[in-house]
Amino acid sequence: GSQHDAHDRRHRRSIDLSPNSQGAQLEIPGVVSLGESPLLNSSRQEDHLQLVDAATLVRGAHQIGFGGSVQHISLDESVANRMAGIFVFPTLADFTRGTPDVFLQAFGDPRLRYGTDPAAFWVQDQWRPASGLTVIGGLRYEVQRLPAPFQAPTRNLAPRLGLAWQPKGH
Repeated sequence: GSQHDAHDRRHRRSIDLSPNSQGAQLEIPGVVSLGESPLLNSSRQEDHLQLVDAATLVRGAHQIGFGGSVQHISLDESVANRMAGIFVFPTLADFTRGTPDVFLQAFGDPRLRYGTDPAAFWVQDQWRPASGLTVIGGLRYEVQRLPAPFQAPTRNLAPRLGLAWQPKGH
């Protein structure tokens, strides 16, 4: 009876209530947040390696540009927030009674590692048929290797067309 209840109360109150502690987060919305911070238990490192090269040829009224870009992007991340759970208490009285309204908890492996390799190639012609008039046409091709189970898009050609006119011909 009462001896068992006293032990349960002592056990429930042994939780660490200091900010940014380990263990469950205790939240009374608009009043206080105790326990594990939802922002501190994570890490992220993203690395980019990119090679870009382009060239331009001028032939009369045409300026032809072409080039390519190849990248490798790697992500190493751990987001362990909410793995110990969050108890949400609607009021301070509910908190002192130990009766949360909601309990949320994240599960699974908090680590994520993957790499992706986007590439793009383009050609463009900037043509000046008359003073003050420029016509730009081109084509861009993009492709990207994505980690499983994602599939890269297959519609990768993007045409370009532009027209610029300056009325006074300068």
